[in-house]
Amino acid sequence: MDNSSPGIGPIRAIQNLQRALLAGCIAVLTTTPLASFAESVDNLEIAELPPVYVPIIFAIGVIGGVGVLTASLGNVMDEEASLGLQSGARAKKERDRSRSSYFKK
Repeated sequence: MDNSSPGIGPIRAIQNLQRALLAGCIAVLTTTPLASFAESVDNLEIAELPPVYVPIIFAIGVIGGVGVLTASLGNVMDEEASLGLQSGARAKKERDRSRSSYFKK
């Protein structure tokens, strides 16, 4: 392919091919287990399922855990605003340097 011809370059074509293959693989890998799981669900009896309160308690535990972890982050928006326009690592270093001093006791 010469440089004067219009169209996409070979690198772009390879990237598009990789994306298409990845999408195809993801589609196959997500639908195949679901199809086999659907067959096994038809054979389940109600007696094999856990009581109703088990998934409810699990969901409350997961939501509570996410809430605790989110609350432990603190006020991220204000901390990022105080950093200014510097990159994260450099801003953190500058902030720590301004908070501590060699002359403090």
